Amino acid sequence: MEIHFFIPDVNPLGGRERVVLETARLFIQQGHQVYLTSIESANHDTCTYDIPPNLSIQHLNFGKHTHRRLLKIVYEIKLIFWLLKNIKSDRIYISTDVWSNLAFSVFRLFRKNTIIGCDHGAYGTGGPKVNWLKGIYRHLNALVVLTEEDRNTYQQKNGLNNVCVIPNALPFAAEHLPLPDYAAKKIITLGRFAPIKGYDLLIREIKPVLRQYPDWQLYIVGKGEMQQRLQDLIEAEQLQGQVILQAAVKEVIPEYLSASVYVCSSLKEGFPMTLLEAKSLGLPIVSYDCNHGPRHIIQHEQDGLLIPYRDAQQFAAALNRLLANETLREQLGKAGKHNAAAYTPANIYQKWRQLLEQVDNHGN
Repeated sequence: MEIHFFIPDVNPLGGRERVVLETARLFIQQGHQVYLTSIESANHDTCTYDIPPNLSIQHLNFGKHTHRRLLKIVYEIKLIFWLLKNIKSDRIYISTDVWSNLAFSVFRLFRKNTIIGCDHGAYGTGGPKVNWLKGIYRHLNALVVLTEEDRNTYQQKNGLNNVCVIPNALPFAAEHLPLPDYAAKKIITLGRFAPIKGYDLLIREIKPVLRQYPDWQLYIVGKGEMQQRLQDLIEAEQLQGQVILQAAVKEVIPEYLSASVYVCSSLKEGFPMTLLEAKSLGLPIVSYDCNHGPRHIIQHEQDGLLIPYRDAQQFAAALNRLLANETLREQLGKAGKHNAAAYTPANIYQKWRQLLEQVDNHGN
């Protein structure tokens, strides 16, 4: 089976980019011929993540997608015309962001190629006008979302009956890897230095905890436009030496295993890979219950602590519990590693296989 992914830009640090590449790798391992079109990037751009062997990549060099309304429309029209000219009839196409989903939905008004759309974020991220436009997704053969909550929302708000749930798969086999050192006095979080990750709030909210535990450190691992702002905030809060901004790395497993607690401070998350990875490696998690992902990964008091959204006092109290109790860290962490087995690549591929066979046989 020939499968062709479309992504805005394959190169940056981000959950979608990593998930798409790992899903492509999984399909290649299962014997599929896999292609990927990166809409905005150029051939000379450097990819943050390792490109799977035998993945054929095409760069359209459309330029960075803009948030200005008129240029959005131009971008969409340009993409639709490119699709009409270049799409092949014998492939299954998988679009991975809202704008390519919309373009493919319009495209299917003219051509009945087999198209699967994917929504990698929480419903509502694009705002009410974009959410209203998503009704056109009914023209896709299928729309893949990450949680039952998002499927129900699409059905209720957009009247879609072509939505199926396929969570992200773990990008590595964690079952045979060692557990973290639960005696380590290190808290970690991984992600882009961007407003949606809430790291500025985290630095302020964790300050009283770190004051109580001066031998503990928080490592924020990533890169992004907020790096200098975050560094300035660390210095303003006099947390130098206890809160460290660390550059993003390709090999994330050693970073997770060097810590004994994982934290998530995001404002919104679809189905955060970092939480799933941390859980699979045996790290206990403290996370805000933001929309929608964390509540679908963390089982409160079983393999992590899920805190009411932006309740800083409860967040600090949960961290205090874990920092004071190595036995609790180990108990929650080991339970998380066991529960994460549902997200192995083999298990998630079976869901994809069923969908691919369904649209291949019945798509029109």
